[in-house]
Amino acid sequence: MLNFFPHAEGYVRATSQTEDPADPQLVFNYVYNYTDNLGNIRLSYTKDPVSNELDILEENNYYPFGLKHKVYGGLTKDYLKEEPENGGGGAIRPGVVIDGPYNYKYQGQELQEELGLNWYSFKWRNYMPDIGRFFNVDPLSEKYAYQSHYNFAENRVVDGIELEGLEWVSDEERAMYEFGAMIGGGINSVRAGFGNLWNIGLSAVTGETVNEKWVVNDDGSLSLITEMPNQSTGEQLEK
Repeated sequence: MLNFFPHAEGYVRATSQTEDPADPQLVFNYVYNYTDNLGNIRLSYTKDPVSNELDILEENNYYPFGLKHKVYGGLTKDYLKEEPENGGGGAIRPGVVIDGPYNYKYQGQELQEELGLNWYSFKWRNYMPDIGRFFNVDPLSEKYAYQSHYNFAENRVVDGIELEGLEWVSDEERAMYEFGAMIGGGINSVRAGFGNLWNIGLSAVTGETVNEKWVVNDDGSLSLITEMPNQSTGEQLEK
């Protein structure tokens, strides 16, 4: 059953009014996330549909490598149906829970707590914040031979993030990645666009022909094609 779906500033919580999965009669409520400069979700809040006041659903605080603080942070809330037998009026509004369905937290990644795993699922690897290491080998190990195969963000967790479990990127590159993901294609789409614009600009200044082009492959990787037909900048722009 649908529990939530994301939007640009958080997620929409879908709460069932019945116990019948064939006819859940879902009620939808907006939840907004407050994130820091590294994309860590620090606060989730909503507007109580009954009192019309802002209500904090969850507060998250992290150690540098992503382990959550357990000593403080307040109660966790989620949208629940007020049961009449418990004195409620049957409305769907925030109430205290042990754990909610939305588990995206450190660097915006999903925390897997089933069976006491407590790891974050990045796109390519799984990360254990209690030891600050991945437990899968880096797919790009040959590119980063100067460090361990299991390092997280090259041990640089203050001025950048771990990109999809592959490599460290700076705050500026993270912003480019988010913009690229928003328009489709991810960060490599943005990199390819900037690379091709640079080549065209360089050709305009030097007068040399353009015979290479950056392209994004079907798997999302970036390739440089160097056997393009020789064309001047004018011929490129005419097309």
